[in-house]
Amino acid sequence: MWNGNQNLTSYLNLVCNAITINSPRPNVYNGYHVAILDSNEINAFATSGGHIFVTRGLIDAAKSEDALAGVIAHEVAHIQLKHSIKAIKTSRITQALLVTGTSAAGAAAGMNVNQLTDVFNESIGEIITTLVNNGYSRDQEYDADNMALSLLASAGYSPSGLLDMLKELNSVQSGRAGGFNKTHPTPAQRITNAEKSVGKYTVADNRIHRQIRFAAVAK
Repeated sequence: MWNGNQNLTSYLNLVCNAITINSPRPNVYNGYHVAILDSNEINAFATSGGHIFVTRGLIDAAKSEDALAGVIAHEVAHIQLKHSIKAIKTSRITQALLVTGTSAAGAAAGMNVNQLTDVFNESIGEIITTLVNNGYSRDQEYDADNMALSLLASAGYSPSGLLDMLKELNSVQSGRAGGFNKTHPTPAQRITNAEKSVGKYTVADNRIHRQIRFAAVAK
């Protein structure tokens, strides 16, 4: 985790709040939180609990607030579509989630509090590993992009911000291993998919007014 720029972290969380408050599921148990990872790799991922992780490399690759909002909206969509839960398939993680779901389940499993805590803590590491190494299915990525377009429009952002980010990724990541190419369909494939739906959203183009604060904080 990287906490070297609290202003940037706060800024990303404000963008996230604008997206989530206008979304179908504005509240999750502990709220939505964006954190920055100190990595030059261009990537982002989210957990089912509302945590969104964005790398410094991805922030550096973004050219506008709407492009960053596109990434955050994509990760919010994963959360709201419960993709991370569907991506977790190992029996140990499933057991941990079920056992820690209710106290009754814990009693039925015959585990004490310490044992439950150990299983749950270990499962968190496995969940993160699953999300980073395996990512989501191609269909889940396309569904998240499609929902992100709607989330952006509802929050007053230009849905084309997602396309701008994907085009930037396409130019930077083309032919590279790792990053988005490791856990996502290629940017070119995602652009083709998103272009099928972006035209149905009509939003006033006021991106210019956000560019000043973006330049002041993110660059």
